[in-house]
Amino acid sequence: MTSVTASVFVLGLLVAGVVCYVTPRMYQARSVFEPLTTPGVTVGATDPETVAAILTSKECLLEVCDHLDLEQQWKLDRESACQALRQCVTVAVQPNGRLVEVTVRLDQPTTARDVAAELPRTWGRRALKLAEQQYTNTIVRAENGAETRIGSPGRPPPRWRR
Repeated sequence: MTSVTASVFVLGLLVAGVVCYVTPRMYQARSVFEPLTTPGVTVGATDPETVAAILTSKECLLEVCDHLDLEQQWKLDRESACQALRQCVTVAVQPNGRLVEVTVRLDQPTTARDVAAELPRTWGRRALKLAEQQYTNTIVRAENGAETRIGSPGRPPPRWRR
């Protein structure tokens, strides 16, 4: 009976060894960040749930692929690289509701690290562009509003005296 048990044990070790040898290594990289708001700017992209949706959007993933040159590295076309990246990336809002966690699982450790770092940077660049657009639009509206409020229709604005 003991020889049968020993043979089953050895067979189990052999199978486990083969499975471990054949299975590719996967590396996991994480980045956790808090989307901060800019005082006086109300960009809708600061809610953690919205940020999580933006990070997994096609536009954001394509920007990451372009910035890290993943299509060349993976020898894929741009759309296929974006799809492959989407399958490797998980974005979740942490239980406290303020932090966003990006997890990347790849068989290349440096690429996993780079993608996990680049996704929050990409969101930051996109949020900054939105804030700049909103700021510019606010100034233009204020300038247009100031021009229409000064004076009456058909009359030039008053001149300031010294």
